[in-house]
Amino acid sequence: MSLVSLLAGAGVCAAFAGTATAGIVVTQQAAPAPTYSSVIDFDAVGPGLVPGNTWAASGLQSFTDGANPGVPVGNYGGFFPWLPNGHVADGFAFGLFMTFEPNATEVSLQLWSDAGPPGFFGGLYIYANDQLAGEFNPAWGGIGNTWFNITTTAGSTIDTLVFVTGGFAQKQLFIDNLSFNVPAPGALALLAVGALARRRR
Repeated sequence: MSLVSLLAGAGVCAAFAGTATAGIVVTQQAAPAPTYSSVIDFDAVGPGLVPGNTWAASGLQSFTDGANPGVPVGNYGGFFPWLPNGHVADGFAFGLFMTFEPNATEVSLQLWSDAGPPGFFGGLYIYANDQLAGEFNPAWGGIGNTWFNITTTAGSTIDTLVFVTGGFAQKQLFIDNLSFNVPAPGALALLAVGALARRRR
């Protein structure tokens, strides 16, 4: 899925604001979300641009900011007091773009933005089974619930997460505490059977 098509999809996703399609369950909360089997430790990399395939072996096939073949990582707590004191991923360019392979069944993370109050466009966009599944506003300026827990049912899977700010006007998105589950090779066939059964109903 190209960056152009992802951004185009994000532009029309306002109709999904705060909701998700069947098979995708999203909980935005103040308390920490569950930690899944694959944990991305941004404190172990950077500061600087981290190659987008750094975590491919764990199932995060690609992680970029849309302008570079990787993602900037650094400690921005001195500039934004509502961020943790440690490395976070920075989506200053066009946002943050994650692709999972195999597709993920659960994802949890923290998300912040300095873009101001949530607007008509921008936020977290979830693609499941190559279809746009939902859009959710991040916490902005430290106000709001920062934790997201994304789970799946009925054979659905998460292939891509897109994080953008409305207008792309020199605003930043940050994520941390990213973890996810991707199915073991033997479980992929079971997911496919579940998805087929769901389509036949």
